[in-house]
Amino acid sequence: MASNEIITLENGLKIVLYQDNTKHVTQANLIIKYGSKYNKIKINNKIIDIPNGTAHFLEHILIEHTIYGNISTRFKERNIKTNGITNKNFTYYYIDTVKDFEENLIELIKAINTRSFNEEDVETTRHAIIKEKMASVDKKSRKVAKKTYECLFKNITYPNTLGEIEDIKDISYETLSNIYDIVYQINNQVLVISGNFDKDKILKIIKNTYNEINKKEISYEFIKPQEKNNINLKYGIVKDDVHLNYVSISYKVNISHLTPFERVQLDFILTWFLNSTFGSSSPIYHNFVKNNICNNSINTRIETIYDFLVITIGTSIISKENEFIQTIEQALKEKTFNEYDFNIYKKQEIIELILREDSLGTKLDPYISNILIHNYDDIDKIEDIENITFEKYKSTINSLDFSNYSIIKLEKE
Repeated sequence: MASNEIITLENGLKIVLYQDNTKHVTQANLIIKYGSKYNKIKINNKIIDIPNGTAHFLEHILIEHTIYGNISTRFKERNIKTNGITNKNFTYYYIDTVKDFEENLIELIKAINTRSFNEEDVETTRHAIIKEKMASVDKKSRKVAKKTYECLFKNITYPNTLGEIEDIKDISYETLSNIYDIVYQINNQVLVISGNFDKDKILKIIKNTYNEINKKEISYEFIKPQEKNNINLKYGIVKDDVHLNYVSISYKVNISHLTPFERVQLDFILTWFLNSTFGSSSPIYHNFVKNNICNNSINTRIETIYDFLVITIGTSIISKENEFIQTIEQALKEKTFNEYDFNIYKKQEIIELILREDSLGTKLDPYISNILIHNYDDIDKIEDIENITFEKYKSTINSLDFSNYSIIKLEKE
């Protein structure tokens, strides 16, 4: 029987245990609550700008230049699945193995928590990241996402994870060392252990390993951008080599008043509403296909950005672009509800929660998202879904302000 628990140690380390001894594998995710969206930090009443690409640079150098050498190579030689990943919200390092988990967990913790890189290592890593940047393709979706940020926000900038080449060139050894010492503190880490393990044994290993790590505590604060509800620009256009134009409408909704649990619940409710309103079986989509407005599905996406929810609805347009825009605007203004659809989606969600037990990844990804993005320290539960009534569903959607939105167009060059 699977069980989950969250424990916070005296040193501030948050440990998430998801034990399922029916599994053969054991995984560890060492997560640092620092990603590419953080570009200002306050220390000793002084605000410091963090260059774009710093979080990603640190991820590379901490894998390639540890007290054990290249920790990724070391693990892979033992047939251990491993990687490091940086996104806008956090950076994480993981191992996935069927044997010798405890030994490798200790090495992972020590490798990431020991600053052993030097100036020569920084230059070696810099060249590799510049090559990675030069080889990366500026995808159409990334261009649209960047333009969406520019239109919706005045003070929140697009989280440029890789950074531009000039950014990468400007990141110094001193910057990397200082930011590492600040954001890689133990109280800014979450360690997730999942799969087949002995809880008491693992907890003892974690406590003993972290007790050996000597890190100075530094008081700091990430500066959250002060952003108003109104949008920055109504329209944005991106030019690229496309066969069909793409149009999206992104709504900027303030959710600062919601509790962490309410934010998690809102994800479910909004997903159901968007599927019912714009999904493949919806009257709106059927009408678009019938009138040759689009023949692809209507894409919907929900993203939490600080205290705002960004809800995006878009599709590749064949014709009648204005009709598409007006229909979406009207649908979000009038908000039609269907109790039959609501009950179907609710049942599907409960089934999905049950099926998540089959895979550690599908079970843990929403759990980690709850903790790190919504600050909600619990797993999604069936009873939470069951408690969402149709009246609750309607009142929640009706409480959202859909008056602030931008229209982004991806057009042929």
